[in-house]
Amino acid sequence: MSEKVADLPWRRAEETSAGCEAHDAVVHMNAPDTTSRVLNLAEAAGFVRCSRSHLCNIVKGKVPGVPKLASVRIGRRVLFRRETLEQWLREVESTAFTRKAC
Repeated sequence: MSEKVADLPWRRAEETSAGCEAHDAVVHMNAPDTTSRVLNLAEAAGFVRCSRSHLCNIVKGKVPGVPKLASVRIGRRVLFRRETLEQWLREVESTAFTRKAC
């Protein structure tokens, strides 16, 4: 039984150094580009350190006490300009003192 597991292609790739390099290349390909001027929903959520669903609620204006966030929709894709996110964060920070703390 253990011989069959060892013969699986992903098992062999993990055990060889070439496999690790290939895995690292895939991980780096899927990593968000932090220098891009336009971010998708997942990247923007990572940028502001919240979940995608919470960011969707902010975009829709459903979070009380938090200013609505501007976005661009292209079909199903929701895109954000990095500058808009940074400006929105500054706005949230400036109103943080007037809002009730947790």
